[in-house]
Amino acid sequence: NREALPFQFHPPPHINQFTVCAFVFSLTEGLGIAAPVQWQRQQDIEIYLHIPYSAKKLEAVSIDVYIVNNRLETEEFVLVELLNTANEFQFLNNSGRTDATKKILYGRLKPNEVQRAEFLIRPKKLGSIRLRAHAYTQDNSTDRLEDVKLPIPRTVDIGSEKITLALHREQLQIASLPVSLLLDKLAPSDPFTESMKASLTLDVLALAKLEWTERKTLAESMINESSTKIMPYGKTNAYFTIPDQHTPASECWDTVVALQALIYSNRHLGSMDIERAILSALDWLRTKQTDDGRFCADEVAHDEVKQIEKTAHVLLTFLEVRNYIWRYVSVINKARNYLLSSTAMLREPYHLALVGHVLRFSLRQATGREDRALIDE
Repeated sequence: NREALPFQFHPPPHINQFTVCAFVFSLTEGLGIAAPVQWQRQQDIEIYLHIPYSAKKLEAVSIDVYIVNNRLETEEFVLVELLNTANEFQFLNNSGRTDATKKILYGRLKPNEVQRAEFLIRPKKLGSIRLRAHAYTQDNSTDRLEDVKLPIPRTVDIGSEKITLALHREQLQIASLPVSLLLDKLAPSDPFTESMKASLTLDVLALAKLEWTERKTLAESMINESSTKIMPYGKTNAYFTIPDQHTPASECWDTVVALQALIYSNRHLGSMDIERAILSALDWLRTKQTDDGRFCADEVAHDEVKQIEKTAHVLLTFLEVRNYIWRYVSVINKARNYLLSSTAMLREPYHLALVGHVLRFSLRQATGREDRALIDE
């Protein structure tokens, strides 16, 4: 028999496409499978929300609603409304009606045109607020975005990143982290790690404009103590030797580790003695560069990848000395050219990421001879 068996299914509003599969099974005829059918919703009008990744209570927030006309004809009358039925925020620039339950904007859309409707609001509570946006046309074509959450955490860092949210996606859940979680606990460690962590902690406090006196005092004390421990590791020839057991270990590696810690620390200490030690060690590293640009090639002559890794770390150290980079232009250019010519040998994600980061970072401190197009490629 070739009887048709109908099935009825109503796709949810947030589903724009899906695949329909069917099969039949008989004890005498066996298994029959139909070819899958692709179903695509024809949405004449679409809306998208463009919102900050978080906001502060009582802070003005711009909510952008983008309206898309998928038709080949002009929509002469389009209404866009943002709902506030739960009274979770205030509308600004709304002729004094701050506690309105909704605000409506209208306009027209040309064929296949995208326009932006901006709503300025101010959250009234902590936690999160729900944003609901609707769009209507003259012939009742509609699109809606329901219950998109905008987090309002108690403590949040200032940011400008935005997230575009489309209709067919699920509701966005964003974890809100307090700034304190971005700061290291500053647990005791070796002097090199302590120096780096404490310096980065002071950088975060300064960038976020946070008045955290206890953490700032601890970080400054840790920088002083760790720098005092590192300086005696310097030798008369200007390189550094770390006495503890560690891997990798060599004059070149030890000098790079000590230099990175001292450079970061001295941005906050401003010590002339440390600055002289840094420049002397860099001058020593310059003597260890070969004509093709690599550093300390005699230490790992049998392993090309390790030479690339070491050269990348040394180049990063030279780039960090911002006020004296003019003294090492030729050193930087040779090292960068060596890394660019060696990328084809790299396979591991770590080495690819390291070299890519160093090459991109080198563009911040321009020497006038960098090949930007090649680095971007």
